[in-house]
Amino acid sequence: MILCIDDDRLMRRAYDAMLTSLNRRVVCVDNVHEAADHLDQETPLLIILDQYLRDGHGTDFVATIRAERPNLSHVPIVLISSDNKIDRSHFSELNIRDYILKPFNSKTLNEKIEAILNPKIVEETPQGDINKAQEIEAKDGEATAPETKP
Repeated sequence: MILCIDDDRLMRRAYDAMLTSLNRRVVCVDNVHEAADHLDQETPLLIILDQYLRDGHGTDFVATIRAERPNLSHVPIVLISSDNKIDRSHFSELNIRDYILKPFNSKTLNEKIEAILNPKIVEETPQGDINKAQEIEAKDGEATAPETKP
């Protein structure tokens, strides 16, 4: 099961359609409380999480589940946001495996999910998944300039 958490109804529909077409079982919820309820019942293969939700920030939710639910520490998370200035420096410690900048297309999402769920099939870069995300976005013509570190 892939758990998708997004408060935008159209995004939840899009995730459901895209991931179902990949023969994945999908559960879409619109808030972190409902997501927590699902996590009590089942451990997902992957969590796709919007950063800005009505009831909190995605990264805060990740920090909470990582701290309070050690059995979920291995579950990879893909963070989704329209904010291209989001601070990604703590993503590694939270096991946020990838980041997708909105808007994106189904090909981008599919490639990222396959890279996470089937890592032997997709060649990994020495820089890791987040740099790979920038490469894939560049191929899709949706890239923004890479962040520079001061």
